[in-house]
Amino acid sequence: MTRPGKPARKALTRLSLLLGTIALAGGLIAFPTRAAGLTLEEIWIRDPNILFHDGAYYMTGTTAGDGFLGYSSTDLATWTPLGHIYTRNASNTWAQFNFWAPEQVYKDGKFYLFFSGKTDTTNRATGVAVATSPAGPYVDLMANPLTPPEWNCLDGHRFRDDDGSEYFIYSHEWVDFPSGNGEFWIQPLAEDFTSLVGEKTYLFRGRDAAWSGGVTDGPSMLKHGGKYYLFWSTGRGDYRCGYASADGVLGPYTQSLNPTIADDGGHSTWFRRDGTGDLLVTYHQPNGGGQEHARIDRLCFSAGVWLLCKYAGLSLDAWPSYLPLAFFCFASVVVASRHLANPRGRGRELNERREEG
Repeated sequence: MTRPGKPARKALTRLSLLLGTIALAGGLIAFPTRAAGLTLEEIWIRDPNILFHDGAYYMTGTTAGDGFLGYSSTDLATWTPLGHIYTRNASNTWAQFNFWAPEQVYKDGKFYLFFSGKTDTTNRATGVAVATSPAGPYVDLMANPLTPPEWNCLDGHRFRDDDGSEYFIYSHEWVDFPSGNGEFWIQPLAEDFTSLVGEKTYLFRGRDAAWSGGVTDGPSMLKHGGKYYLFWSTGRGDYRCGYASADGVLGPYTQSLNPTIADDGGHSTWFRRDGTGDLLVTYHQPNGGGQEHARIDRLCFSAGVWLLCKYAGLSLDAWPSYLPLAFFCFASVVVASRHLANPRGRGRELNERREEG
């Protein structure tokens, strides 16, 4: 076999160094080692909701025809299936199908699951289940739902104010109105979550927002700087999520000029990232076609407006820690290429050092 000449050997060496460095840097920077589990892209889910508890994130949503599936994660990137955290049961007289939009709440050592459902003889409603673990199993807290039985209601959301007052916000569904213009209502919630107490208060209608088609889905209240921001979702050509703001929890509410989440994504709930306090929002996207997956974004308040910020995925967070290594690898390639390009200079330097020694 003919041995390559010096120019060919130099070219091969330079190419090997370059490819090896790119492979090393690329593997470490762009593709951090992934733990076993499912990515968000591998999980079909609508109306996602994430609860952080005791070092782990617990996600559920509209996931099954006979209840709700759960997933757990420590990094928001890979998720371990937990199976059913709530399962349809014969004793529940108001929810036998349309298991939609579960929302997890932790209070006084117990976990509560607010969710919507219906039967052939009852209107859609929101009720509550309880468990001793966020992984379930959840069992019905009481026999009846929370929402008015004479209305089709969905997507009930529990909000606890700074003074400890408990509220329940829910949608009076658009299907009850010939105009297709749904409504949001709020009512005080009993401390044990077993009933609504006091008078219910009307908040606003779907078409009060210029970006809404009338559907009123997924209320989620966020209090910031003393003001109340009620995020909610709707459809107008595509699915989207915006918010309404007020100085008091009972309103009056003013709609945002534009949606915060567009591009056929919505039904959001927010949560805090452990350790950093980052305000994160999860929602599903797209809104159909069997391609619905959970998205997780940072939520930022800028110039008086709520906007989506950077994605919260670990791949982005991992970049800063690998930047020094990337710089080192790049510098190594440059130095190696220089030396290969000037072997006589290297020889002179080596001889000079020997003579000095």
